[in-house]
Amino acid sequence: MFSIELAAGDRVLLAGRFDASQEEKARQVLRSVQASCIIDCQDLSYISSSGLGLLVALQLRLAKQGASARLVHLSPHLQELFRLSGLDSVLPID
Repeated sequence: MFSIELAAGDRVLLAGRFDASQEEKARQVLRSVQASCIIDCQDLSYISSSGLGLLVALQLRLAKQGASARLVHLSPHLQELFRLSGLDSVLPID
């Protein structure tokens, strides 16, 4: 099960398994983000390459507007995934 929602304080809440089957649902929500945001991954258990691609695309789109996205509450496993893929240099992790 996967959920993505916009919350107060410019937060994007991700939960469950973010895989290719959830790409369109996530794309619709991320398209609505127009300013700097925090992507809260506290309840995210898995992210596929398609999910990673959508987050990178969000960051690149926001950067063109002078804004950015930051990841928070990543599990150690997901932190390692971002570090090994080099995406921690594209998407800051707090």
